[in-house]
Amino acid sequence: PHSRRFVYRPQRLQVDPRRRGEFLAAGVAAAGAFAVMGFFTSLTGTFVGGSLRINSYFVVGLTVFAMMGASAVSQVLLARLTLRPKVAYGLSGMVAGLIALAVSGAVLSFPLFLVAAVVAGAGVGLVFSAAIETAGAISDRDHRGETIAGMFLAAYVGITLPVITVGMALT
Repeated sequence: PHSRRFVYRPQRLQVDPRRRGEFLAAGVAAAGAFAVMGFFTSLTGTFVGGSLRINSYFVVGLTVFAMMGASAVSQVLLARLTLRPKVAYGLSGMVAGLIALAVSGAVLSFPLFLVAAVVAGAGVGLVFSAAIETAGAISDRDHRGETIAGMFLAAYVGITLPVITVGMALT
C-alpha cells in the first residue's frame, strides 16, 4: 500500500502593490475594531464579577453575547450603507462605547456597561464589515481569497497583540 504524507503549505497572502495603502488603512481599522472587542470581552468578567460584585457567569456571558450580537446585527441591518458612512458610524460607535465604558466604571453601573458593550459592538461590526468590503473591492478576482485572508490576519493581530503585550508588561 502506498501512503501519502500530508504536508501543510500555508497560502501566501497577496495584496495588489498599487492598492497597499488602502489595504493598510482598512487593516489598521480591522485591527483596531478587534482590539476594542478583545478589550471589552477580557474586561467583562473582572468588571462585572469584581467591581460590580455580580457573581454570575450567566450575566458575564450575556454581556459578551450582547456585544458580539450587536456586532453581527449591525453588519446585517446596515449592510446597504456605503463604505464611508459605515466607517463613520462604526468608529463613532466604538468611541461612544469606550466613553460609556469609562463612565460605567466610574459610577459602577452595570446597565451603562451593557449599553457600552452593545454600542461598541455595533461599531466594531460596521468597521470590520467595511474592512472586509475594502479588501474584496481592491483585490483582483484571482487573488481575492489571499487579500481577504490578509484582512482577517490584521484583525486577529488586533485582538491578540494588545492582550499579549499587556500580559508581558504585567509579569
